Amino acid sequence: MTSATNEKTQASHRDAERLEEGQKLDDLKWLMSHEAGRRIMIDLLERAKVFELSMTGNSWTFFNEGRRSLGNMFFADVTEHCPDEYLKMMNESREAKQRIKEITDAE
Repeated sequence: MTSATNEKTQASHRDAERLEEGQKLDDLKWLMSHEAGRRIMIDLLERAKVFELSMTGNSWTFFNEGRRSLGNMFFADVTEHCPDEYLKMMNESREAKQRIKEITDAE
């Protein structure tokens, strides 16, 4: 393989990676622009225990940290690329939890 061919191949791979990253960003923005998408994202972040400590004092900590690490990647993308929708998602989640509390307290 010649140097010129190798450079073209590398450039082609970089272009494909940029295209894929752009598509992922567009997909995230689309997801966060919908109320149902924001519900899915907050559920994912909560299941990943992004907002909780993962230390257990035993080997479960490693599992918890792996799950939390994945959640942190989503959290970073959302807060960086969709900050307004992130705030909206958190408010919607708080309001939904408050409604559920009011219903269960009334029973």
